[in-house]
Amino acid sequence: MPNYDNQTCDGNALPDCAVQPPMTTDFGQILIKAINFHNDGCIAEAERLYRAILASPADHSIASYGLGLIHSAQGRLQDAVDAYRYTLTIRPDFVDAWVNLGTVTLGLGRREEAESLYRHAIAIRPENAMAHGNLGKALQDQGRLDEAIASYRAGIAYQNDNAIIHTNLGAALLEQQAWDDALAVTQRAVSLAPGHAMAHANLGTALLKLGRFEEALAACRRAIALHPEGVEFYASLGGAMLELGALTEAVSLCFHAIELDPQQPNAFFNMSHALKGMNKLEEAELTARQAIALKPDSAEYHFHLAHILLLRGDLEAGWREYDWRLKLPDFLWIAELMRACTRPCWQGEDISDQTILVLTEQGLGDIIQFARFLPMLVRRAGRVIVAAHPPAHRILETIEGIAVVPIRDAPLQPFDTYCPLLSLPRAFGTRIESIPAEVPYLRADPSERARWHARIDSKALRVGIVWAGNPITRRDRFRSPGLSSIMPLFSVPGVDFVVLQVGPGREDLAPGRLPQHVFDFGPEVTDLADTAAIMSGLDLMISSCTGPLHLAGALGVPTWAMLPFAPHFPWLLERSDSIWYPTMRLYRQEQYGLDWTGVVGRIAADLAGLSQSRPASRHFS
Repeated sequence: MPNYDNQTCDGNALPDCAVQPPMTTDFGQILIKAINFHNDGCIAEAERLYRAILASPADHSIASYGLGLIHSAQGRLQDAVDAYRYTLTIRPDFVDAWVNLGTVTLGLGRREEAESLYRHAIAIRPENAMAHGNLGKALQDQGRLDEAIASYRAGIAYQNDNAIIHTNLGAALLEQQAWDDALAVTQRAVSLAPGHAMAHANLGTALLKLGRFEEALAACRRAIALHPEGVEFYASLGGAMLELGALTEAVSLCFHAIELDPQQPNAFFNMSHALKGMNKLEEAELTARQAIALKPDSAEYHFHLAHILLLRGDLEAGWREYDWRLKLPDFLWIAELMRACTRPCWQGEDISDQTILVLTEQGLGDIIQFARFLPMLVRRAGRVIVAAHPPAHRILETIEGIAVVPIRDAPLQPFDTYCPLLSLPRAFGTRIESIPAEVPYLRADPSERARWHARIDSKALRVGIVWAGNPITRRDRFRSPGLSSIMPLFSVPGVDFVVLQVGPGREDLAPGRLPQHVFDFGPEVTDLADTAAIMSGLDLMISSCTGPLHLAGALGVPTWAMLPFAPHFPWLLERSDSIWYPTMRLYRQEQYGLDWTGVVGRIAADLAGLSQSRPASRHFS
């Protein structure tokens, strides 16, 4: 992901001498001269005069404040702290000194102390926008995002044209994943300070998250033009290139960022993503581990590493890393549900006389894929309760020996231990050779299957089709071919098609677009059980990498998978068969991108061969 650092504002560079306490005429003139030197960039001369005043019996507050500014600009933060504290012993109401003392204290990593200093400045002058803005930064650095955002907004209320506070508010909103709000605030920051590189970098991140890839790319390039040595901008641009599918350029940009700053974890992380997209898994793992070495507590980095390890077939290490998902924002709800359970999480120990509660998670495809572990659990536990959302209830109930309950009621169930569904492979110690791959492990209701089969009374080859997954899945556009790409399949003779696309992807279905021998059952599907009943009456299922693909495999229906060049971990690399689903054949893209011509062409040729012996009469109702 792109980087979106933020920064603090300094107090006024040098206060107006006219409002300061009087000092003797001679030293007053020296102070004015020192300030002029300071403002003109003659730092050595200004420091010399400030020190001369400090050695005199005159009022030292402005001189020590000016010296604090110099030390701060030179990176001598502890010296700056000493100078500002000395200023405040003379003038405890000097708000800008409190603000700047907070800034250098924050720079030293003392966040809670900085917070206290900013609050003191606000108590003296509540309308001080910089104090509110910098307090927001101190709070954000402590992970207190809601408080930080409130503080930033308070600063903007007092100074609506402050570009830095707008930039920092945008950064906090990005961290909160409030993409639309972040975009609006950051656009305001850019309009206030068109030359502020960080604002452009953050704008690039917001646009990227909203899927406006070309605009994101332009914003990141503008950030680099404004600050060519800004490592975070090269990392951000690398992230934008990654989302655009320009993987080679993404690697190059991230490599340049690392050359500028080898301690930049985000550059390693984005490079690892690009290398994974190129199926260079060994290099992707190495760079992911370099990112983690620089930022060991990043759940996002560990979860990414898990996908690399699982895709390589190193399941034992992969499952361990996969548990980091529970610390990601997208998994907050399941983490909260786990805390509400108040019982120990199952780690694989003997539970033959106990009740275990399984919490389903992630998408329907994940639930279907990992439901294979539930029959194993039935053999190990005294009783198995599975908590799931309604669309999965009826299909999960076909697994003998489990009780299915609504996910919202999970903590109310009587149980001894619990486990998230996708942690079961780790608890079972699952490796490549021990994946439970017997199918079917899910089944369609016989009466429903008969009802749908009566409607698919065809002597032609009966083929189900799905072309798109959930668009909120990261880089879904690279795994979902879309209807336009698979249209050539409908020209294969001797085949009747059944559309099982539901939800996203149906927007491709313009009126009159489907040929007469393509029958759309999507609007009649209410849940996975309906889909299973229809699939059970088909000769073949063709699907992109989404829930119905897993469902067809779990039912034991012959299935052809349309896979992107950089696949999800269950599909491993290079194989044309699946270790998870024995009735599945894998058709892979030959290169990364949005071109599915090769995949569709190979499927069409194989489909034609399969249908040659079938008569062409059709009797769909």
